[in-house]
Amino acid sequence: QSLADLRTEMNLASRLLLHDSQTSKQMGKLETLLSGFFPQEGLPKAENLASFLRDGGMNYEARLAQSLHQPESLRKLVETDLKGQLLNTLQFLQEESGQIPLQRLASAVKQNLQWIETQQLNTYLSQVNDTPYQWDIPYMVGGQMKTMHLSVQPDTSSKHQNEQTTQRSVAGHKVLFLLDLETFGQTRIDSYITPHSVDATLYIENKDAIKHLRPRLGDFQQRLQALGYGNTHLDVRTFHGTMREKRPDFHNSQPASDLESEATPHLFRRQI
Repeated sequence: QSLADLRTEMNLASRLLLHDSQTSKQMGKLETLLSGFFPQEGLPKAENLASFLRDGGMNYEARLAQSLHQPESLRKLVETDLKGQLLNTLQFLQEESGQIPLQRLASAVKQNLQWIETQQLNTYLSQVNDTPYQWDIPYMVGGQMKTMHLSVQPDTSSKHQNEQTTQRSVAGHKVLFLLDLETFGQTRIDSYITPHSVDATLYIENKDAIKHLRPRLGDFQQRLQALGYGNTHLDVRTFHGTMREKRPDFHNSQPASDLESEATPHLFRRQI
């Protein structure tokens, strides 16, 4: 909801302060960046997610440290990273703090900075505890703000140790999406992805949507194969239970293809 509040306050400030070119310019920069991550309507596309995971603020301080001796890279980072742009916007608003619309906007910016820092903490805990990386990604559907839960866990179950670098190879990644869709209802996408294969099961609440989708899995499979995923397995099943606001875990979970056809999906065992 904090993202929706931010955009509402940005639009309000822009309308009330049309004469203020500096405010309009700053709002334009921030909205351009937000639109690259979070479309005004509908689910984010693959490029939106990639941009968010790269430039959404989770690695801002580490990237700053890498750019300290490169002024041009430093300036570009502040402009293109969401946390950098929010901090830049907050500084601008504090300098113009006498106007009520800008005070409300500053509060919304602070809420979004807190949201990013929560994501940063979750990422740090995942690294320390060797647990799945987890992100909450907002999206807008039918005028309502919703949250997509994304979990990614490198699969090192068939790993080997590199004696020289002490790094472990990754066979693939377990990727899980949890989201609420207008047509499908509550939806879980449980997948295992390698450079050349995809094994994915969709758990969908709307049984009519399952009947509509199942005959089309073959077409989707062919599209994946055309992209280079020669070995693909896709399935669609009924979503059982209630999607709660908890984070999913992959520990001890079975591959999607090993589950029985109408089994209740392995749901949330851990919450950060």
